[in-house]
Formats: sequence, C-alpha cells, structure tokens
Amino acid sequence: MPLYFFNVHDNGPAAWDDIGSNLTCREDIESHAMRLIIAARSRHKTHGQIGVTTTVLVQYEDGGIALTAIDRPGRDVLFVWSADRQ
Repeated sequence: MPLYFFNVHDNGPAAWDDIGSNLTCREDIESHAMRLIIAARSRHKTHGQIGVTTTVLVQYEDGGIALTAIDRPGRDVLFVWSADRQ
C-alpha cells in the first residue's frame, strides 16, 4: 500500500507529516486532505482568523507531489493532481 505524507500550510508554521498514511485510492487521499482542511478551518475560526487560505500538499514517499488541495475563502476546495504519475 502506498505511503503518502500530508503537509498543511496556512496562516502559521507548516505542519509537516513525518509519519505518513497508507492509502489506496484517490478518493481516500482527497478525503484525508479534506479532513485536514476542515480541522484548519475550525482552528482559524477559534482564533478569529478570517480569510485564510489553506494548502495541503500530499507527497509520495519519495518526495514527489501527488496532490495539492487548496482551500480559498469563498470558493470550493480545489484538488490538483500531479500529472507525472497518473
């Protein structure tokens, strides 16, 4: 099962995933990224931060980019899959 690392970048220090998650399909990867985005939204709301863009960068075990998930205020979450390993 492939190992993916989910790194969250938003209005503070980046949260680097150094453990990784074993996931088998794109739907599972997108769902995990979305859970991280929802957690970031909640954290921002708790701290009174409005209009924060959150990016979840999903990397393969070898460091290559699998997916970039972008949450911009007032827009749907954008999932951008890397074309190099499709």
